[in-house]
Amino acid sequence: MRLGLVELAGNLVAHSESYLEAGAIRLADTDHEGINGSTRATGNVELGAEKDVVVNGPVESRDGNITVSAGTEARINDKNTGVYANAGNVSITAGTNAQINGKVIARTGDIAISAEKVAHVNEGALVEAGKNGQTVAISGKEGVTLNSTVKSGNPVAGNAAAVAEGALPVYEGGGAVLLTSENGSVVQEDKGVLTSASVTVTSGNAIVLENEQSLFRTFTANGVERVKTDAEGNEITDENGNPVTETRIDGSVLVKVHAGSNLDASVTHTVYGNVTLKNMDAGSLTVLSNVTAKKGSRVIF
Repeated sequence: MRLGLVELAGNLVAHSESYLEAGAIRLADTDHEGINGSTRATGNVELGAEKDVVVNGPVESRDGNITVSAGTEARINDKNTGVYANAGNVSITAGTNAQINGKVIARTGDIAISAEKVAHVNEGALVEAGKNGQTVAISGKEGVTLNSTVKSGNPVAGNAAAVAEGALPVYEGGGAVLLTSENGSVVQEDKGVLTSASVTVTSGNAIVLENEQSLFRTFTANGVERVKTDAEGNEITDENGNPVTETRIDGSVLVKVHAGSNLDASVTHTVYGNVTLKNMDAGSLTVLSNVTAKKGSRVIF
């Protein structure tokens, strides 16, 4: 199914038993004018397909929510308007990978992006919840990669006049960013930038957020429950033969961020790797939890 120019008062529901393309483009020829497709509704917009859903042009809702649901891959390609909810939430789910190449914006609502495999925010993309107090949640069971801007709210220095005189910024405002990967790692690549009040990461493997352009003031790292193993990799069981579990992070936790006057940080579960937590400003670092790293690991604050 290809959606070209669609404009509707009310709700829009489009579902394909195969592929769905929104914002379809048709080049001009001798018999037809060219079309740059767009999908706009005043109410909710629901786009679904048993296979891929591809957004190549604007998908907008004035007063409702936008839901994109792909049985296989979801690809958001439009870099101009992209997926834009003026007054509601945005939800994007993918049965395999989520490829965010363009814009995903909720002006006053929340954003949730979920992939059964890997969730990618690729170079040139923008994922933004525009209002303070809102949430951007990105999850990929096999991994989350961030190579562009993810923003929740608008954190600003509440002491701007003092900052102009050389004081450290005391940031106010912003929202929450939640990053989750049960079986993979959460990795910020060279151009990945996080801007929010808080970042919470739940990961079974490594957590790497080291782009020094990021700005947030609260960080929490959580592990995933897994069966304990011995030095040879064999499962450990109790006296009744049941597997013994622990909640842990199988990899390093590496975080560098501009947090202004203070960074509050928690690493709530055992880390099988190194731990680095660094406030790139000259402000303080407050560690709110016990930090447990297995023998041979390094912990650097």
